[in-house]
Amino acid sequence: LIYGVAGVCSGILLETLTEDFRKDFKKQRLPELKAYKNRLQEQLTLIESNINKQRLLTSGQTGFSGLSLTSLKTPILTKADTLPDTPESPLELIPPDISEKIISSQELMNMDYQALNFQGPWQHLFGFPSVNFHCVVHGMSGEGKSTFAIQFANYLAENFGIALYVSGEEGFSKTFKDKFLNNNARSPRLFVADLRTYQDIVSEVEDDQFNFIFIDSLDNMKIDADLMKKLRSRYKDSALVTISQSTKDGKMRGSYEIVHDSDMAVKVENGIARTTKNRFKEKGMEVDVFDPIKKIA
Repeated sequence: LIYGVAGVCSGILLETLTEDFRKDFKKQRLPELKAYKNRLQEQLTLIESNINKQRLLTSGQTGFSGLSLTSLKTPILTKADTLPDTPESPLELIPPDISEKIISSQELMNMDYQALNFQGPWQHLFGFPSVNFHCVVHGMSGEGKSTFAIQFANYLAENFGIALYVSGEEGFSKTFKDKFLNNNARSPRLFVADLRTYQDIVSEVEDDQFNFIFIDSLDNMKIDADLMKKLRSRYKDSALVTISQSTKDGKMRGSYEIVHDSDMAVKVENGIARTTKNRFKEKGMEVDVFDPIKKIA
């Protein structure tokens, strides 16, 4: 009986102590919980305000004077799993563990690229291309495509670097020499080569010898789209200008994939060079190949 009474008393005492503990705990935690609730409410109000601002911006309304998208500094995203320890601190917008192959648009805008500062007719035609561009030139026989290519090679050699003109069609023939004489292409930085095949090029031309490589022509040297990709990979730091023949309907002979993979494409017809593709400027620009006023010595 004594043990029974003692047990009942102990139970009553334990329950009383537990209840008192809970009351004291609530009293101590209540102000902290209220403060945390207020911070959450403030954050929710700010989020709702930003959402409303964005809705007004996208709908074209002007309910907020001087407001722009760039002025919305507070993020409207929240963590899905748990709230931050300090709700008042800004949330991180950069994804965690991002790949090095992924950059922000702001980083892209801050990147620097080397471009060729073309002037005169060449700027009119091409704009400011990258230093390792690929330009496709095509036309019917006798229309002026080789003349245009020689003028272009001489301009690049005189102003931007060392150029190589590969003569895969005429070699070191008199007709080839006459084209250079007629265009006053005699720069000490312009070289010519009598190479007749793709294998000749890769065997004789090192990958870091020339800034510009002209290949005349892809048809005679039997260079298709696959071999062209290999050339661009081997001479990745050089600009390539390839000359091709045109079919009777005016299209470039061979695979159109070469044009698709190029940066610029020029069709030469009746002495007029016209861009049909250009990643550095709008296409459709024209120059007169045989007009001496528009030539750049």
